[in-house]
Amino acid sequence: MNAEQRRVFDISRPVTAQTAGWPGDPPLEVEWLTRTANGDSSNLSRISTGLHIGTHADAPFHVLEDGAGVGELSLHPFIGPALLVELP
Repeated sequence: MNAEQRRVFDISRPVTAQTAGWPGDPPLEVEWLTRTANGDSSNLSRISTGLHIGTHADAPFHVLEDGAGVGELSLHPFIGPALLVELP
């Protein structure tokens, strides 16, 4: 395997107001709490959204009360060969 074949690509997508979520889940909402433009000392926001938005993986706990949470999952199943195609 050559160096090009061993490169790691993060294929996660950014979450924006236009990111499709699961039908029926709450959409992404961003609320500005403080803004420097308003004289505040920092820009601070709060986000609210359903968890089925953008790039994500459902943990077994999603459907099994005693299933593993996402923080308990191994990354191994998420790493492997892939065909990466860039579309303009």
